[in-house]
Amino acid sequence: MLVLLIFAVPIAQCFIRETETVQYAQSFLRIICLACPTTAINFLIITVFQTSGAKVRPLILSLLRKGSLDIPLMLMFRRLGGITAISWATPVADFTTLVIAVILLIPFLQSLERKEPARTTAVQIFTS
Repeated sequence: MLVLLIFAVPIAQCFIRETETVQYAQSFLRIICLACPTTAINFLIITVFQTSGAKVRPLILSLLRKGSLDIPLMLMFRRLGGITAISWATPVADFTTLVIAVILLIPFLQSLERKEPARTTAVQIFTS
């Protein structure tokens, strides 16, 4: 993330040299980098749900992140702020998804705390 923030212009110039396009690209790269932390946390929460056997919660979060929120936000931001505002759709969609993910995660974690964990001792492992 830090590399993209610092070296946005040289990275963009690897693909195109036109000055106006490079300026758009560096701006888009820097804005989208803001979504990196929330994206990582979203993936972690989605994985927690998937590994626990949940099917609906990770599906909802995945669909919210890309498609249900991202595309409408792109269209709305384009209308409100022009071409440069479109790239803000990704961080906003990811942050919104993160808020919803945390709202879903808290009761899930609380339900795990209420369950009595199965305790297996070393003796049970080696004698079975």
